[in-house]
Amino acid sequence: MGGARFAGGSGAGGFDAGAFSDIFGSMFGGGAGAGAYGAGGNGSRIRFQSGGNPNINDIFSMFGGGAGAGSPYGGGYEQAAQPEDGEDRNSKINLTFRQSVKGATVSLSADGKKFKTHVPAGVHDGQKIR
Repeated sequence: MGGARFAGGSGAGGFDAGAFSDIFGSMFGGGAGAGAYGAGGNGSRIRFQSGGNPNINDIFSMFGGGAGAGSPYGGGYEQAAQPEDGEDRNSKINLTFRQSVKGATVSLSADGKKFKTHVPAGVHDGQKIR
């Protein structure tokens, strides 16, 4: 079987280079093929199966993201909710020299809404902050 091999660790419970090769060979159409088995880090056996195109959910499941959506092995992969970007608010404020050098938390008003924001140290005249 072609491809790079990695040396194992300290023996029992260590890294199985053959399993590593089988994982990627199985996912991308080479290596051990359908029904390959590899050893997990804790001595467990993991079954890898090829067929069809690679599924990104299968890759995530290897790193603790579940067993993939609709997997016969249970579990599932759900992407973590991403924070939505807020609306941009524009407002102008005059700062003292000391506030612009050291940074400050200031109260602003934009579009009829009041809010507080932190102005970082070292801002320049006309600079936009996030």
